[in-house]
Amino acid sequence: MSARASNLTPTFHHRLEDTIVAQATRSAPSARAILRISGPEGWPRIRSRCVSDAPWPETLPRRRWFCRFQPWQQCEAIPITVLTWPGPRSYTGQDLIELHLPGSPALVEVLFTWLLQPPLRLAEPGEFTLRAFLAGKLNLLQAEAVHGLIEAQTQDQWRAAMDQLTGRLTSPLASLRERLLQLLAEIEAGLDFAEEDLSFLHPNEVQQQLAESLTEVDHCLREAAKSTPKDRPFRVVLAGSPNAGKSSLFNALLRRHAALVSPHPGTTRDYLEAAILIDEVPIELVDTAGLAEVDVDDHAHEVDQLAQQVRGRLWSEADLILLCVASHDTDKAAQQRLEQEVSCLPIEVPVMRVLTKADLGTVEQPGFLSTSMMTGQGLAELQSMMLQQARRSRTLASGSSSLRRCLAQLATTKQHLEQCQQIILLSEPAELMAFELRLAVDALGQIVGSVYSEDLLDRVFSRFCIGK
Repeated sequence: MSARASNLTPTFHHRLEDTIVAQATRSAPSARAILRISGPEGWPRIRSRCVSDAPWPETLPRRRWFCRFQPWQQCEAIPITVLTWPGPRSYTGQDLIELHLPGSPALVEVLFTWLLQPPLRLAEPGEFTLRAFLAGKLNLLQAEAVHGLIEAQTQDQWRAAMDQLTGRLTSPLASLRERLLQLLAEIEAGLDFAEEDLSFLHPNEVQQQLAESLTEVDHCLREAAKSTPKDRPFRVVLAGSPNAGKSSLFNALLRRHAALVSPHPGTTRDYLEAAILIDEVPIELVDTAGLAEVDVDDHAHEVDQLAQQVRGRLWSEADLILLCVASHDTDKAAQQRLEQEVSCLPIEVPVMRVLTKADLGTVEQPGFLSTSMMTGQGLAELQSMMLQQARRSRTLASGSSSLRRCLAQLATTKQHLEQCQQIILLSEPAELMAFELRLAVDALGQIVGSVYSEDLLDRVFSRFCIGK
């Protein structure tokens, strides 16, 4: 039994030793149905009623069998394929058996009823994957990704669940947790042997390791944030210098005049919001004030200062930024300042670069989509690209309660690591740093599944269907 399972209460632990049965395919006429068994009593039950041309071995082998099951004495035997995986080298870590048979609901019901006689019992929702988690075959985020794979309705949803299943986020976090555990062990060793003439880590070295760990946590926070669902439509923010054609593009995408348009810069000083549907996908458009240098000491331009502050917040909250540059604009310094502002946002936001006013003469720039509100050039392609981003964002966000939990624990980890840095700077006792570092390690453990509670497992696996 794995270390994970040994931490459970006696009642929970006892149920893990039960042999469970479930139907892994839906209850409907089909070419094939699959019944799944996990636990020590499954193999004796199969041997007691199924007939094989080859003699049944006493212990479960890893192989495929062709056998026959006779539900009644005066009934023809039914051909069944039996696939066996002995524990612990199986999905659940226990002896695992699958019965493949013709998908007749009546036939499946007969076989299922026979299998469910004591001591075998019906599996609870998600119990097969729960046992895989407790056996150390999957971490908690990967276990939830199994549910995402089952529920996936599009290729993007399937790819997002596969990213989570293959450990795109948890693998670096598990590695980080091991490094922090090693750091914690060395700090605690220094405390235990403080009276001895032994040298341990220098505070500067500890600071360096903490800084590297915080950089990695920040990266994982950005990755998890990109996949976390938001309780609002997909938000597209138009950004650019004054008079870059943002408001004209805003009106063109809305197909109505919602924003004032003028050849003079600075027309938009507040921001405008409007909702559109592209192929039945809701998208929220936000037109923001142009990025401009404002003299903070000039009280006459206080409104401009406020507009620039609001602009920064809106850019940070965007799901996609349309970075607009007028095709005839030769001010490279302004464009570089714009790119720098976007790159310095606290959370990485996808950027789509758009050349506006192409009808005035386009200076081709690599990576930019040329558009014209006068001729309609590039608008259909721009909408298609926005739709693709919106759909990808929505599918990545589906079923991501695990990512919300991951974000919360990552934020907790960051808080404790920053507290460790403060303890070193203020020369406070090393015992306090060891305490904070232990809390950071535990927070990471809740992400990768090294630390968990039974209530959390119930919430996670109760969402699964029976048989998974």
